[in-house]
Amino acid sequence: MTDDPIPVRQAGPAVGNAARVRRLPGRTIKYTKRGAVGIITAQVDNIGDVFDELDAQLERIERDEEVRVVAIYTLSGLFATLSVR
Repeated sequence: MTDDPIPVRQAGPAVGNAARVRRLPGRTIKYTKRGAVGIITAQVDNIGDVFDELDAQLERIERDEEVRVVAIYTLSGLFATLSVR
């Protein structure tokens, strides 16, 4: 019996930095307004990946007098609800 000199490659989902790089090319944050509720949907697992974009969006929402509450969702579900006023 001889060992195969070339190891067999195993295919699987990307993890770590490779997964993050593949997932971020498109727009990752979407904002919708429903009455007094602002809804931010971030297409990431880790909200830290889009923190700067999220912070800028929250600053724009604070200037809107109608919005009272902001809900932030990630791929994992509800991340936070914030009272603006």
